[in-house]
Amino acid sequence: MILGLSFLRHSFVFCSSFLRLLFVHCSSFVRLLFVIRSSFVRHSFVIRSSFSYLPMRLALSACRATTSHRLRDK
Repeated sequence: MILGLSFLRHSFVFCSSFLRLLFVHCSSFVRLLFVIRSSFVRHSFVIRSSFSYLPMRLALSACRATTSHRLRDK
């Protein structure tokens, strides 16, 4: 009887520590996925905004170049 209670106690301690370890690893994994996802969203926003900004910048520099050529030719 005492051996059975000791076995139950040890198995309960093992299961609770295993569940705690599993919860810690799962929450860390979920946190890591959230960080990766948010950084990916932030980087993709930066990349998209810089690429949408790039043609406008090129157009402005081309406009400045043609304006300076026209002013220089006069």
